[in-house]
Amino acid sequence: MFKNPNIRTIHLRHYGDERGMLTTIEENSDIPFTIKRVYYLSNLSKDKKRACHAHKLSQRVLIALNGSCNVSFFDGKEKYAYQLKSTTNEGAYFNSGIWCELSDFEDNTIILALSDMEYDEKEYIRNFDDYIRFKEGANQ
Repeated sequence: MFKNPNIRTIHLRHYGDERGMLTTIEENSDIPFTIKRVYYLSNLSKDKKRACHAHKLSQRVLIALNGSCNVSFFDGKEKYAYQLKSTTNEGAYFNSGIWCELSDFEDNTIILALSDMEYDEKEYIRNFDDYIRFKEGANQ
């Protein structure tokens, strides 16, 4: 689906019976890194975007715990579209240097994010023009 190896679908193991479903997430197994930070997005406005940034060093996995949204990734050359849905056993992995935007949130969507780094504001690239300069500098 993604031509860039720094963006890929993560398949989560899930088990179910008449009592319900159990989904497991294990670091360095299901998730390709050691988890240092966990956070989630909720009470999301349908007409607003979230994320709209890139990270200089950190990796992320996004998982829809409830609902769905569209995810747009940009690697500096190509744009990739992905629909994150709670009805699948999938998440979206992306490595550092990938611009990410979330949009078109279904009612009551909750997005879980897993990161390999603790929060550091200096790690974020929040302006798209700055991101393009960052990518140009990385390719020299």
